[in-house]
Amino acid sequence: VLRRLDDIPDNEAVGVDVPKLAIESHLSKNRKLTKKSKRDKDDDVVNVIVARRGNDVYGHLNRCPHARLPLEWFPDKFMDVDNEYLMCSSHGALFEVDSGFCVAGPCSGKSLVSIPLFVDDDGQVCLTADS
Repeated sequence: VLRRLDDIPDNEAVGVDVPKLAIESHLSKNRKLTKKSKRDKDDDVVNVIVARRGNDVYGHLNRCPHARLPLEWFPDKFMDVDNEYLMCSSHGALFEVDSGFCVAGPCSGKSLVSIPLFVDDDGQVCLTADS
């Protein structure tokens, strides 16, 4: 369990620290976490963006594909002024909330590393089990 859905404002996003081992199992071989970002507190934990759109949630590793820096301006401030896109605080790149695809900025055409999430029957945001 990462967070309660009700604790994430609609059309916003929060950062959640997750054990690195739990995240690595969701990544393809070419997306291994070989270096931590400045937001990661230690070698065993990574920060994941959990974005909410209604009752849907989307997870992405909190690392810009351009410079591997965390996206947020301040803690849990990931969105642009219209709450339409995730926005990198370093260079203003804009990412689609659902796919993590960069639509503007120096990493245009690249994507954030997506982390599959779901909301359980009790309203808890959880990592999707490996398949």
